Amino acid sequence: FNERRRNTVTELDEAVAALTEPVITMYEGRYVVQDALLTQLENAKYSNTNHGGGGGSKSGRSVLNSDVMELAAHIHVEAQSWARIAGLEPRRETTIEALNRWAAHVTDAGEFYLTQLATRRQQIVTMLNPLGKFEFDAICPVGKCATYEDAEGVIRPRPIIATYPKDDVQRIRMVCRSCDASWEGEGVADLIEETETREE
Repeated sequence: FNERRRNTVTELDEAVAALTEPVITMYEGRYVVQDALLTQLENAKYSNTNHGGGGGSKSGRSVLNSDVMELAAHIHVEAQSWARIAGLEPRRETTIEALNRWAAHVTDAGEFYLTQLATRRQQIVTMLNPLGKFEFDAICPVGKCATYEDAEGVIRPRPIIATYPKDDVQRIRMVCRSCDASWEGEGVADLIEETETREE
C-alpha cells in the first residue's frame, strides 16, 4: 500500500511540475529554458502595446486572445476548487501557487486528477503552439475513402489531413476524416509510399 501511495504522489508531482516548473528543452545541442506552461499561458493573454519603453504597467497592454483567457480562467478556478475540496483555506494566489499548495497537501491524487492535469498540459501546448496542417491528395488506403463530409454536411475531396507542430515538421500525424484511420511516425512514410505505388 505504501509503495502504491509513493508512486501516486510521484506521478502527481510530475504532472503538476509539467505545468508549474520551467520548461527545459534541447535545441541545436543547447539547453533552452522557458517559463512554466502556466506562466506562458498567462503571458499569452496580452500583447504589449506600450512601445515607449520602460514601465511594466498593464495599461500598455491589450487583450490578445479570448480563448487563452478562458482556458487560463478555467484552470485557475479548477486549481482553487481542488484546494478547497482538499480542505485548504482559500487564498488570493496564482494558479501555480494554488496547484503547488494543493499537491503538497494531498497524499493520493487519484486517476481523475492525473488525467485532468495531463489534459490541461496538452491544451496549453496546443494553444501556445497551434498545429500546422495540409491536405494529403490521395485516397485513404484503409477505408478506400475518396471524399469526406465536413461540419456543414458538404462532401469534399482529399479526406486525409496532415497536422504537425510548427516547430517540428518531422512529427507529422495523418488522419482520414472519413473513416478515422490515422498514421504517425513510420506509418506516415508507409502511407506516402503506399499511395505513390498505387499511382504508378
